[in-house]
Amino acid sequence: MQIIFNQIFLLTIAMTFAQCNKPGKEKALWESNYTLNDVSVSTKFSLFNQNTINQNYKELSGLVCGHKNETFIYMVEDKGNPNKIYVFNQTGVLQTKLILEGLENIDWEDLAIGPGPVEGESYIYVADIGDNDANRNSVRIIRFVEPDLSTIASNSITINNYDIITFQYPKGARDAETLMINPFTKDLIIMTKVELVTRVYQLKYPYTANINKAEFVGLLPTSKLVAGDISKDGQRITVKNKGNIYYWETQSNDIYKTLFHSPPKIITYVPEPQGESIGFSLDGKSYFTITETKGIDGAEPILYHYMEN
Repeated sequence: MQIIFNQIFLLTIAMTFAQCNKPGKEKALWESNYTLNDVSVSTKFSLFNQNTINQNYKELSGLVCGHKNETFIYMVEDKGNPNKIYVFNQTGVLQTKLILEGLENIDWEDLAIGPGPVEGESYIYVADIGDNDANRNSVRIIRFVEPDLSTIASNSITINNYDIITFQYPKGARDAETLMINPFTKDLIIMTKVELVTRVYQLKYPYTANINKAEFVGLLPTSKLVAGDISKDGQRITVKNKGNIYYWETQSNDIYKTLFHSPPKIITYVPEPQGESIGFSLDGKSYFTITETKGIDGAEPILYHYMEN
C-alpha cells in the first residue's frame, strides 16, 4: 500500500507541473484527449524478485529483453561509457558483452527491440539520442540483428554489421531518452525528456541512408520520460519517468490511438534512486527495471522483476 500511496503522491505533483506547462500550438497528428486526472493506479503487477548486479556499472540507462534469446536482458550505459551492450540473465548475472566496433557512445540512452528489414528477424536498436544541452545537430539510432546467443563461447562478441539511422527534429534539437518500435509498422517512436508535457516524434519506416526528418506526432500529458517499451505483440505499452510507470493495454493495432485516446494506468514500481530503464519480457507479462548509481551514495544497480498477478 505504501508503494501505491507514493505513486498517487507523485502523480499529484506531476499533474500540477503538467497543467502549468502549456506548450505552443504545433501541427501534430494526435492530441491527447485525457489529462493525468484520468489516470488511475493498477495492481495488475507485483514485484517478483530483485537481484543486485555486482559488476561496477554506474550509468545503466536502457534495457530490453531478448526476442531471439528470451531469457537474456540487454543493457547499455549512457554518455561517454564504452561502446558495449551488456548481456545479463534475468537474475542479473553477466553472460557476455556485445561490442559495437568503430562506434562512439556519444549518449546511448535507451534500447528497443523488434522487427527490421528482414521479415521474421529480430533487431536491436541503440538510441544514441541523449542531448542534455540540446546542441546536437542530429542524433542517431544504431540497428543490428539480434545475435543467436544459444551458445556463448566468449566474454565478448564484436558486432561490425550494423546500420546507422541519423535524424533531425523538425524545430531544432531535443533531449530524449525514450525509444520504442511500433511492431506493426516498424516506425520508430521517440519521446522527449525535458518538457513537462511529453513530445512524441516518429521516424517512418523505411528510413533513408541520409538524414531522416522526425515527424512530430503529438503531446502526452506525462512528464520527464526516461524510458519506454512496447511488447512484441504490440498489445502492451509502458513509459516511465523517475517516479511512475505508465501502462496501456489494448487489442488495437493502432499504437497512437492507444497512447493518445486511452488513459494509462500507474503500475507497481519500487522507487529507484535514478531509474531510467524499463523493458517487457518476450510475452509481455512481466517487466524489468534497473537504476543508475553514479554519484548516489550507497546506491546499487538492482535489477527488479515485476510479474502479472
